[in-house]
Amino acid sequence: MRLYLGYTSSDGRYISVWQSNGHASDVIAAATNSGACDATIDIVDRTWDVCVTLRPLTRSLVWHDQKHIIVVAGTVDVDALAAFAHTLQPAS
Repeated sequence: MRLYLGYTSSDGRYISVWQSNGHASDVIAAATNSGACDATIDIVDRTWDVCVTLRPLTRSLVWHDQKHIIVVAGTVDVDALAAFAHTLQPAS
């Protein structure tokens, strides 16, 4: 299963959220446009991978465990993606 939501931020940039229980490498490659994931950032007690694709310029934050994959991606900077990821809450 895959859920994908995207929207334009107040300054006209794009932000998307992917959530899936599919095969991690396939979902991450699709959601990050096969971006290079070469850094990490800690957000709300989770370590997210930071990925960047140069063409088109896209930044992504990726978190996954054995059952779930979450990708927050867009044309905004990593700090804006982190702020958005910080607002995500698990379903109750």
